[in-house]
Amino acid sequence: MGIFRGFSQGGMEFHADLVLPYRSEFQSIPMHVQFLIVQLENQNEGVLGRITSTTADGRLTQGAGEDYGLRVIAEDREIPEDLRDQYLKYRVNIRVLGVLREVGGRIVFAPSQRRLPHVGSRVAFLSPELLREVAGHNLEGAELGFLALGEFIYARGDRRLKVEEWMQVREPVVVPRFPIRQLVSRRSFVFARAGFGKSNLNKLLFAGLYEETPTVEKRGGRQVPVGTIIFDPDGEYFWPDDKNRPGLCDVPHLQDRIVVFTNREAPSRFYQSFVAGGIKLDIRRLRPADVISIALSPEKQDQQNVRKLKGMNDADWSELVDAIAAEGNATDLGLIKRLLRLEEGQEAEALAARANMTTIVKMLHDRSSQMLDMLLAALKQGCICVVDVSQLRGSSALVLSGLILNHIFQHNQEQFTRAEPDTIPTIAVIEEAQSVLGPGGGSGAEPWRWLRCGALHCMGEGGPQVRPGCGDDHTAAGVDLYRDPEPGRQLVRLPLDLRSRPDGPEAGEQPLQRRPAQLAPERTDPRPCCVLEQQRRQAISSVHPGVQF
Repeated sequence: MGIFRGFSQGGMEFHADLVLPYRSEFQSIPMHVQFLIVQLENQNEGVLGRITSTTADGRLTQGAGEDYGLRVIAEDREIPEDLRDQYLKYRVNIRVLGVLREVGGRIVFAPSQRRLPHVGSRVAFLSPELLREVAGHNLEGAELGFLALGEFIYARGDRRLKVEEWMQVREPVVVPRFPIRQLVSRRSFVFARAGFGKSNLNKLLFAGLYEETPTVEKRGGRQVPVGTIIFDPDGEYFWPDDKNRPGLCDVPHLQDRIVVFTNREAPSRFYQSFVAGGIKLDIRRLRPADVISIALSPEKQDQQNVRKLKGMNDADWSELVDAIAAEGNATDLGLIKRLLRLEEGQEAEALAARANMTTIVKMLHDRSSQMLDMLLAALKQGCICVVDVSQLRGSSALVLSGLILNHIFQHNQEQFTRAEPDTIPTIAVIEEAQSVLGPGGGSGAEPWRWLRCGALHCMGEGGPQVRPGCGDDHTAAGVDLYRDPEPGRQLVRLPLDLRSRPDGPEAGEQPLQRRPAQLAPERTDPRPCCVLEQQRRQAISSVHPGVQF
């Protein structure tokens, strides 16, 4: 249907220029971000690309043609189709994605392109079967939703689609799938605007990943379970919210794999049974250099009192934290000067150190906390641990997440080369990652180090709230997987509930039989009737009676 003209400059991307003839159906099919393929040596291989821009060309768009068009419109007539066929064409720019090749009856995709198609090589849209292959319909993994190019939804004949007025439903049915095992030891970002379902996508992926506990192979062929830690800044991952949208605790096959750390009051005894403890730490057990480096801003790191705090030994650090926790800014300066080894006349340094420590202790410390011990125990057993930081203000959430990530990272680093290593494969999920990741100091340094070096120690990272254009070049260089549901190529979510709701407040209640990770004794609290996410057909039938599958 068209020809190849040549490659063009596109910054860090490969782009190509094409020429397409006029076709009347172009106004009734999706064109922007549509897939195209350019033939290479033979018909069994071609360059795959997506349309990024289209401009009209030909004699009908030049001076005389424009005047003729204006005159036709003024006379309330239409430009004849035969004139459009003869004197109108389109110049199309595509972003090159890679090469498609048919090998043994299978379609193989290579995400690289170094060959040059001849000028005049044929260009074509994808066939329905090839579109399914390219969009991931034939992959093994979690279903993400229906493929959508703007208002064009590829779901005709699928009863799961709730058709709305703005939609134009097309064939074939294309349901992209995500190979969820790729989340392990990978660094994945989700780019999208607010309200496009990034967090919902993340919950769906992890619900699918933990149908069976994921494992990685270690020395000696050992299969070690992979844990996940989710820092939840909005309190939307673990319990149902005010709009009755379900959380991970509502997925039955996850109910022995969810551990929640929160200071919130649970809506019922069932949801309270998932809580292992609060979110504060016993910072006496952490190295003072780690706490001070993460908790204080980079501008303060070179101050004299901060250097003294970083250099404290464990005994003096524990005594200082206890004193600050008891008396705060009223702590005796003489005690602080003794513990920091300050000389006479250094009252200013002591006052600054007391102020900094008071802020840190009030923000983070709880002498009875066993959060880190329970967190590591749960991660070792392959649990999903949700740390609720929604009630923290300002940079407190970043400081807490930085300390936890640093603790796990150092543990794995120390165990990495031991004779009998006890590393903990972990996936870290960080919402609003563009405000956290950065190669600078302070609380953002630990997620950055995890992103840059974590894959070596089987530590993956997901940034489900990264906004387009907010990441820097250093961050982009460390990312393996991108998921970009931008306008024009988003996914229409399937109408799947994670649970079915009983008709009455006591309908369907059953005893809770297991506690996640054995972090608390078994309970017999009632819980609402739930269904597996995988049993979505039954869930749909309960909402839409009469639907046949």
